[in-house]
Amino acid sequence: MDDLSKLLKKIDFGYDCIIRSMKIKDFNCAEVIISAQDQELNKWVNIKFIINSLEECKIIKNLKRTNVVLSSGIQIVEVSGIYYLDLDPYSEEYEPIEDLKYSEVYFAGKSFCWEIGPYSEVEESP
Repeated sequence: MDDLSKLLKKIDFGYDCIIRSMKIKDFNCAEVIISAQDQELNKWVNIKFIINSLEECKIIKNLKRTNVVLSSGIQIVEVSGIYYLDLDPYSEEYEPIEDLKYSEVYFAGKSFCWEIGPYSEVEESP
């Protein structure tokens, strides 16, 4: 989780990041690509999050607001061996973890990794 904490700090916890794409593959893997400001390099980058052994996910398109620009940032937590990527944080603290389920966009799986690549506005993997 140390590397994950560094990543979140590096991208200012995803505040005002942009969702480029979300894909679910074979109901076992989800890939999410965002564009975020790299605070260390002072430039935009794309980050691909890969969630394997997908346990659950939720994606609700809210017609009253956009989830493309994430003004509330992102949350990534690990609880009992399950990693949660929340792209619409309901709260900064999840006590209990069921609070996360108020989010309109989240993914949960047993394996979680990411790749950082150059900024692109088109849907490309980093």
